[in-house]
Amino acid sequence: MNRFVITVATLVGLIISSLLITGLIAWHNATRSAQSTSELAATSVSTDIVPSELDSSLVRESAKTRLQVLSQIKDPIVAPERSSFDRLRQIRMCEMNQSENCPINDLRSTSSPDGYMQILVEQTISELAFLRALAEKAHADEINPPFSVEEVAAAYIKHPDDDVREQALGLAALLPVRDAKVASAIAIRALQMTVSGPLARQALDLLARTRQGSPERVDQTLLRTLKFGGWDVRDAVAERILPFLTPENRNAFARVLRVVPVRSKLALHLRLGLEEFDRMERL
Repeated sequence: MNRFVITVATLVGLIISSLLITGLIAWHNATRSAQSTSELAATSVSTDIVPSELDSSLVRESAKTRLQVLSQIKDPIVAPERSSFDRLRQIRMCEMNQSENCPINDLRSTSSPDGYMQILVEQTISELAFLRALAEKAHADEINPPFSVEEVAAAYIKHPDDDVREQALGLAALLPVRDAKVASAIAIRALQMTVSGPLARQALDLLARTRQGSPERVDQTLLRTLKFGGWDVRDAVAERILPFLTPENRNAFARVLRVVPVRSKLALHLRLGLEEFDRMERL
């Protein structure tokens, strides 16, 4: 009888031990699985392209490829520009948290505080690049674009992201000469909002072509930027000041040169621009 009790107790002990071992193995596997998932998520986040790292040339090539594919579709149900506007409207609603069809479950949205907005910015850039490709094709074919380039550029130059504003400036550059004042206003807005040297140079290139639209406002903007803008933007303005210099505004820019740090890049570029202007005036 005693042997039977001992045997039963031994069996119960073995069963409990087996269950404990099984549970430990399951817990260990689950832990490793969770760690692997975390590592995968971390890897995905670290290799994602954020807006500041977007290659604008690749964005434009992607937009042109998309346009080529869509142009092969005969009688599309929805016009390409209308489809793009619908997407931009949806993105805007997502930015204001007024829509359910938003990328809230995307990996970056759940793993990074700024991931959700980065996705929306990249989607905005993609759609604007496509509209830009549409407008460029229309320009090459010598026909009117299928949408108001002016309205889109003016709306998105106010966006807080520089990559979005780059696309808006690209659209503004396609405006005809008769709209020089509008294009100039868009470039001025970009120059006032950015702290980025490359975007400032893009805006200055457009201003140099459209300055005749509102020369006094352009002069005021450049002078104010040289005094109060971010250092990269101030350097960009000084570096490209020559096309904007005239006999009427030359002394105003010379006064700025007197108050900036003597050995700064700003002073160097501004001095070279003024000297070149004076040399050309003497010819």
